[in-house]
Amino acid sequence: MNYMLKRQMTALFVLAFVSVTFLYATQNPVDVSLDWFEIAMGLFGGLALFLAGLDQLTDGLKMAAGDTLKNILQKLTTNRFMGVFTGTLVTGVLNSSSVTTVLVIGFVTVEIMTLQQSVAVIMGANIGSTVTAQLLAFNITKFALLPVAIGFFIMFMAKRDKVRYYGMMLMGIGMVFFGMGIMSEA
Repeated sequence: MNYMLKRQMTALFVLAFVSVTFLYATQNPVDVSLDWFEIAMGLFGGLALFLAGLDQLTDGLKMAAGDTLKNILQKLTTNRFMGVFTGTLVTGVLNSSSVTTVLVIGFVTVEIMTLQQSVAVIMGANIGSTVTAQLLAFNITKFALLPVAIGFFIMFMAKRDKVRYYGMMLMGIGMVFFGMGIMSEA
């Protein structure tokens, strides 16, 4: 119970930080000179959100992932060619190799995938990103707050633990992308 309270307090703090950062980032200053404080705040704040989101995603994966997910990933990455194909396909569907890479890092962290399997999937993600970049230029960081809000809502409103963990994963993915967006603007 104490662990969930800690998670909820962390989620509230992150949500407040995201809101303040977003409000500050949307202001358009008239002066074009470099504001080193603003650059540092954007860089370190974005990095903090990125790492907190990665932690949130990893914790959600640890708690939600069962043997079913592990078996599916084992079948999809039986050899290097299947791993590359899986990475290409997932990146093509998600339109982002960053999402694929973050998910693979999470899977390796919770020992659902091996390092050898992850290398093949990430190679496929790189191939998939070149294909999708040619097909569609889509700014995924523009919509990063939507999964944060939906995941936050799911985390606090769900009655079952497994549903809460999916909310935690969704919120973590959104935080990762919002942090990447803030860092790229800094």
